[in-house]
Amino acid sequence: WLAVGDFNEVNISTEKMGCSPVNLSHYLGFSDCINNMNMVDLSLVGPKFTWSNLQSVDSLILERLDRARATTNWKVSFPKNIVYHLPRMSSDRCPILMDTNPPK
Repeated sequence: WLAVGDFNEVNISTEKMGCSPVNLSHYLGFSDCINNMNMVDLSLVGPKFTWSNLQSVDSLILERLDRARATTNWKVSFPKNIVYHLPRMSSDRCPILMDTNPPK
């Protein structure tokens, strides 16, 4: 299995910058769900944070909400996969590009 997109929750506190701290009960529920499914986070190329509230520096919030997760079997089938977080253009999110067979 492969799941790519907006998970709407950070994995760990370092995936959020600004405003209030990570909601521990949300984090634990999300983490338990992903762990029960035996899915791992795929490595990425590009900006660490994929969402912004687009506010000024003193009110800015950045979070990594968008990601790709896969089972070990999927990773074995696509060992060269690369997940790109592309630059944000006119949205509050960075688009994601999954390449399962990148050039060498």
